Amino acid sequence: MADYISRNRITMPLNYRQSLRQETRNMLTSVDDSLTDLSSQLMGIKEILKNTKVKAKERYLIPSFVLKVIIEEYKNGQDENVITLVEMLLNDNIHNGYDEIIRSINYWYCCSLCRMKNEKFLQAVEYFKNLDYSYFFLRGFYERHKRDYPKAEEFYEKALERSKSSSDREYVSKAEHELVMVKMELEDYSGALELAEKSYEREKDNSYHIEAYFRCLVRNAHADKDLLMDLINRMERSYAEGKWEIAETMKAEYKFYKENDFSGAVLLMKDILSINASSKYAQRAFKRMCKDNDAENVYNGI
Repeated sequence: MADYISRNRITMPLNYRQSLRQETRNMLTSVDDSLTDLSSQLMGIKEILKNTKVKAKERYLIPSFVLKVIIEEYKNGQDENVITLVEMLLNDNIHNGYDEIIRSINYWYCCSLCRMKNEKFLQAVEYFKNLDYSYFFLRGFYERHKRDYPKAEEFYEKALERSKSSSDREYVSKAEHELVMVKMELEDYSGALELAEKSYEREKDNSYHIEAYFRCLVRNAHADKDLLMDLINRMERSYAEGKWEIAETMKAEYKFYKENDFSGAVLLMKDILSINASSKYAQRAFKRMCKDNDAENVYNGI
């Protein structure tokens, strides 16, 4: 049922959606394991893990499975749950032989601490002290969320320097994307545009670079409209997770900044947020558009 609703982008009233979620959670966590198949049991365990007010049984704390739940919770903006889950696993139930998974769990733990601006991060990030790229990238992520953009720029520059020796192009892409955002916050628009364009020309199908280049161009009065539409189309064709949400947000920004149609942009943004109300990406873009139109009351009213 959830898959059908998601695929068809059906919008349910908030109270009904919350009630359905709670009833489903109650059902999944209360059914006897012996009466369900493996997939149902895994769904139930997932809900138990997400309910951080209840201490999960040790047999459920399988690092590879917990990691899946952590990533899902992080993407849904449930940073407090991520932090609680990780601390429950790492503090109470250290598993040997799971080095790669434990490293990933620590990475998402640090990311959630960054988004919460939690000072525990400064201790947690020491796990990566011998992994130069990850250490400097996470330090930049922390400073960006604290809005200390000069420090964030410094750490991202260091991360980018270390990433050049990596064969994993995603390392380079993530650092460049973050650095573009920081440069824009520092009002270094020419520097941001130069980096975004260079990155995009190197990898035109990379969703990080498509989005960053579009972001730099869309507020530019002299930007080529055909190029902006091409970037939107490329995002729609990309393999990025959440590409629909990003592409629709880009369309709303195009409508507002290039067509001066604030009302149309608002309708698009409300459609996106009716499907995913917790989307930080859409929220930030919508808030910026309302601020630029001197209509912050519209954003506050959603």
